[in-house]
Amino acid sequence: MAACQRGRPAETARTFRSATIERTRDSFQPLDEFDGVLTSPAIHLLLRSDALFGSAHKFSAGQFGDYGECPLRFFLKRVLRLEALDEPTEDVQALDLGLLAHRVLSEFFGQRRNIQYHDGRQRTDLQRALGCL
Repeated sequence: MAACQRGRPAETARTFRSATIERTRDSFQPLDEFDGVLTSPAIHLLLRSDALFGSAHKFSAGQFGDYGECPLRFFLKRVLRLEALDEPTEDVQALDLGLLAHRVLSEFFGQRRNIQYHDGRQRTDLQRALGCL
């Protein structure tokens, strides 16, 4: 084990920590934050207050539906107000491609702004291209 830890100490420590968490989950020890137990005092205060679902709160059909489908999803969405992350795509949007092209061209021509060319025509072309940016 010591030989493994010499090569990549950060990755090794993270792997052992993850293995310890998984062993704890599979054990019969009391539940903890890795099992979904909320330990933050701020969350406890929020859940005890009337700010979310006080006695005057009227539940909507959507809230009942969310709770009926999955109580955990209801908790994450309606109580903690978490939203699902968009899945990353490999497609490049036109706007992103345009921004990238402008950034690359700006960097490329910016580095060459002070280069002295022997051929006057090339210098004029460079100045015209810089003007387009």
